[in-house]
Amino acid sequence: MSDILQPSQHCGSHGNTIFEAVVAIRDIVAYTEVYNESVCLLTIGFKEAFHRFSHSCLYTILREYGFSEEFCKRIQWLYANAASTLNINGNRSQPIPILCSVRKGCPLSMSLFVLYLNPLLKALEKKLTGVKIEGRGTKTTVIA
Repeated sequence: MSDILQPSQHCGSHGNTIFEAVVAIRDIVAYTEVYNESVCLLTIGFKEAFHRFSHSCLYTILREYGFSEEFCKRIQWLYANAASTLNINGNRSQPIPILCSVRKGCPLSMSLFVLYLNPLLKALEKKLTGVKIEGRGTKTTVIA
């Protein structure tokens, strides 16, 4: 995962923790205040993102990152014909097909989500200017 994910990704990447993300944000805010520079901080909430996760897009991303066909087939198998039922007052509904989303609580969900998010982070890193702080090796554009 560390070879694939953007360095700005602090979830699912060995050595990058939420603490480093918070420190980077704090450093950017302090730097812009000290040097009286303008900066735009944009936060994007992914609260409902797990529910809108496109399976076909995930499979494409996995293949583009070079995951084996066997691995991709196993992931597809996890989501093929997935369904849920509702249980109301002891009565179970007909199966409801799950056409998108990742399974909450599945140990793979976090890794699949950060892989799914990575192309967006790459695009943002490429398009945005970012802030270069003395003492930090590279500019900071995105923190995820």
